[in-house]
Amino acid sequence: MWEINIVLSVFKEFGLAIGLGSIIIFLLWKIMTNHLAHIAIDIKDMATDVKAVRSEVGEIKCDMAQDRERIAKIEGKIEGL
Repeated sequence: MWEINIVLSVFKEFGLAIGLGSIIIFLLWKIMTNHLAHIAIDIKDMATDVKAVRSEVGEIKCDMAQDRERIAKIEGKIEGL
């Protein structure tokens, strides 16, 4: 019972400061946990998108190299005529 009396007396002395401080701490905690979790999820999603784009670019480069070889062969045949 004495614990409640101590808490009530502290709240009577510093009520507004404790109330505002606890609200600020709670809001900062929510921001840090919730928003940082969403940012981490967004970073992971972007990383997978970047990997997908990188593989597509690699495939395009490979296709372009094959096309260059074909064009070079055709140009060689045309010059031989």
